[in-house]
Amino acid sequence: MEVKYQILKNRLIVYLKDDIDHHTAEQLKESIDSLISTSDITMLLIDFGSVNFIDSSGIGLILGRYKKMLSIDGKIQIINTNRRVKRILHMASIETLMPVN
Repeated sequence: MEVKYQILKNRLIVYLKDDIDHHTAEQLKESIDSLISTSDITMLLIDFGSVNFIDSSGIGLILGRYKKMLSIDGKIQIINTNRRVKRILHMASIETLMPVN
């Protein structure tokens, strides 16, 4: 999986590419958590602009980062979702916890 990270002041932007599934979720979790822990991050933006599929492991990845951000009084937002991914996130009720655009 190709992932790009950008830190702008207190914001971490994660640009995902390809599918988010059990093969990629653990690696993403570790790298995102490491960046949050070693920087003064208060806002996590996860960009799904190049993602076509997300499974339950991907949902777990999002929920885990949501809890992590809550524990440090931070916020999380999902951005640039396509119709398919937005539908999966809606079925998991993710938009009740964080903005999904």
